[in-house]
Amino acid sequence: MFGVLKSEFTKILTLRSTYIVVGVMVLLAILAGIAMAAIAASSVTDRAPVSSMVFHNSINAVLGLTIGIFAIVSSLFILNEYRHNTIAYTLTASRSRLTVFLAKVITAIVYGLVVAIVLSLCAVLAATITLAANGVPITAQKLEIGALILHLGLYISFYVLVGLFLGFILRNIIVVIVIVFALPVVENMASFLLKEGAQYLPFRTFGALVNTGEDAASASVVITAFAYLLGLAALAIVFFLKRDA
Repeated sequence: MFGVLKSEFTKILTLRSTYIVVGVMVLLAILAGIAMAAIAASSVTDRAPVSSMVFHNSINAVLGLTIGIFAIVSSLFILNEYRHNTIAYTLTASRSRLTVFLAKVITAIVYGLVVAIVLSLCAVLAATITLAANGVPITAQKLEIGALILHLGLYISFYVLVGLFLGFILRNIIVVIVIVFALPVVENMASFLLKEGAQYLPFRTFGALVNTGEDAASASVVITAFAYLLGLAALAIVFFLKRDA
């Protein structure tokens, strides 16, 4: 297992596209931090102090902008293997396909969480500099680290796994892109008809995981999200184990 994991991480770290994608997301994180802080600073008056949620909003903004990218990148962990016909070598080097599957799951989650931490730090740093440049104190800012780690960790992990599992099932990057970016739009349109039931649509449940405090997702929504993810995982395992490389 360790050898397969090492191989998976090596594949990521040696790809130039990995650094290009992360660089683009870091730029988005900086812009998000600047935008959130600038908006908050512009609304400060003698009667209305700066919002205490600038850092929190900056992190949510950048992850909202990039969450689809996380899913697409994680799908490429398996799709690139089929595209470049390296999957046969990967399977030959491992004792079982299940080991390869688990290694890719672990790699995708670690990749997603590490990049998410980097983006969050960049967004907060950009927001801090912007607030300071506008003469706004940052001491009023609140950032509940524990809640952010739990909720954002689940949010990122779900999306990277959804992308990865879709890659195993579909083996087509175009279809994965359409599902990841188009289905949430369709769900938003369907919400006008489904009303309260719309919260149980797949990407609605995944998105609800990011909410904290009073807006946190209900237990039923969280359970539904896990059910969707486990269903995709089961399909991905079956397709990967049964189909030819």
